[in-house]
Amino acid sequence: MCHLLLLLLLLLLLLLLLLLLLLCFAADSAAAVVYRQQQEDRKQLELAAIGDAEPEPLPQKGVLRRLLQCWCTEERLQLLLVHSILHLLGFTHESPQQTEEMRDVEEFVCCLNPPRQFGLYVAGVGLDIVSIERLRITLSRLLAADTAAAAAATATTAAAGQGLPAAAATATTTAAAAAATGCTCSSMCRYTSRLLSPLEAAEMRAKFPQIFKIHWTDRMQQQQQQQQQQQQKQQEVEKQQQLQQQQQEQQQQQDQQQQQEQQQQQDQQQQQHERGLSAAAAAAAAAAAAEEEAAAAATLRGAARFLSRRFAAKEAAVKALGVGLSVLSPSNNKP
Repeated sequence: MCHLLLLLLLLLLLLLLLLLLLLCFAADSAAAVVYRQQQEDRKQLELAAIGDAEPEPLPQKGVLRRLLQCWCTEERLQLLLVHSILHLLGFTHESPQQTEEMRDVEEFVCCLNPPRQFGLYVAGVGLDIVSIERLRITLSRLLAADTAAAAAATATTAAAGQGLPAAAATATTTAAAAAATGCTCSSMCRYTSRLLSPLEAAEMRAKFPQIFKIHWTDRMQQQQQQQQQQQQKQQEVEKQQQLQQQQQEQQQQQDQQQQQEQQQQQDQQQQQHERGLSAAAAAAAAAAAAEEEAAAAATLRGAARFLSRRFAAKEAAVKALGVGLSVLSPSNNKP
């Protein structure tokens, strides 16, 4: 029995030593992050002073401001957790605008300190909504960019047909080829790789290929068909005006030209028949366009639901980590 007790005590001591080593390593890593950031800030200030430029002011919100102000290991770990989770959800700081957005969300999440399950649930739902909205904005921006590229390629191709220099013709053919072969598949893949894991991104590409493979050949053909239909309508209107003028002349000469009146009646019947056919074709085109819009909206809704489920899983991970940190934090034991 004494030997067993001694073994248990030794095991407990080893576990305590391991925990202390882990805490020291976490503290050192957090301190190293802060130290590297301070060194980078110092280098930037020195370069700005050498170039007689105005130094960039320190951030007034976000994780970096709190990291520079706090020295508690638990708080640093929580702040680094918030920053990494936001990167996992697709937030970046590559541009000043993206940095400002990320700091706004960091400030919102940091206000929920110390972490609790309900607060982290609210934060997770908020981040879920923000991320899905960012996906929708990105999709619309990508589609707008592709539409503009296709329109520019069409315009430049028409200008090249009117007789422009060789350089302009080369640029137009390059733009037309870029617009016809495809568009922003690489941009879309990069965006989803920031939001999802590699397996999730592959699953999304398999489930929603329409978002990643956008080609403009069919759309350009549809635009040409619409232009042809508009030209046909204009021709029909002109024919109607001519027929009306003929009818007025024929009404003035009813007594002398009875045979012409019969021909006019036949022409009117044929014209009504053509109007009915054109109206049916226009209704069919409108129905097809409505079906295409409904299919595109359904695809976007399906992609949003797909991402919502993935973000719900990430939200559960955030809550679990937050609860674990709140249990380990010494502030939880205070009265």
